[in-house]
Amino acid sequence: MKPKKIGLLYGMERSFPKAVAERINELGRGAVVAEPVIVDGVRLDLPLAYDLILDRISQDIPFYRTMLKYAVLRGTGVVNNPFWWTCEDKFSANAIGVAARGRDPQDRPRFPTNRTRPARRVSRSRTSSFPSAGRRSSNTWDSRSS
Repeated sequence: MKPKKIGLLYGMERSFPKAVAERINELGRGAVVAEPVIVDGVRLDLPLAYDLILDRISQDIPFYRTMLKYAVLRGTGVVNNPFWWTCEDKFSANAIGVAARGRDPQDRPRFPTNRTRPARRVSRSRTSSFPSAGRRSSNTWDSRSS
């Protein structure tokens, strides 16, 4: 039976990843093997070499995060979910916004980009059949309508 393979993805640190790999290899007794992940390119047509990747560096190197997302999509388990960054960024942005606004969500700073402009909507596609070709709906108009 082929052993399960755990890859350790890390940066400049030396003692921790080595100690983790040694401990996993000791406890795995040949059924589980741990080794550093070597990243020299990612091919979409080849299977990944790891059943699980322990990530300790992708927060600093965006390519690693992309590679780990691909690994998850191919069925490899990844500890430190690379998809969490998207959620975390939105969550942090909302938390900062709430903190900056205080208790009243309407009491927010106004920036020049928030100036209101006259209402004008242009259809996204001139060839669209929605709502129907050749007719304008009451809720869409362009700069020629008056």
